[in-house]
Amino acid sequence: MKGWVRTSRSAEKGKTLFVELTDGSTVKGVQLVFSAETTLGTEAVANSGGVGASISAVGIVVPCQGKGSVVEIQVTKAEVLGPVYGKMNPII
Repeated sequence: MKGWVRTSRSAEKGKTLFVELTDGSTVKGVQLVFSAETTLGTEAVANSGGVGASISAVGIVVPCQGKGSVVEIQVTKAEVLGPVYGKMNPII
């Protein structure tokens, strides 16, 4: 999948990263689950700037463990395509 980060949060002291990814085709995004121990690119995604960053992720579709979704993607490899760097400077 490729898209933009809508939400991002970490759990288990940074060992797990949850990202809601959207490509703009629907109102609701897809939850991606990253494991710091097994997912290539987790650190890059965690440091991408969060909301608005664009990423590419490859993984396995599995039944969702939480509420609100039917499936989620256990990410095996991810790449940051476009990071977000701080706040935009106003044009003066």
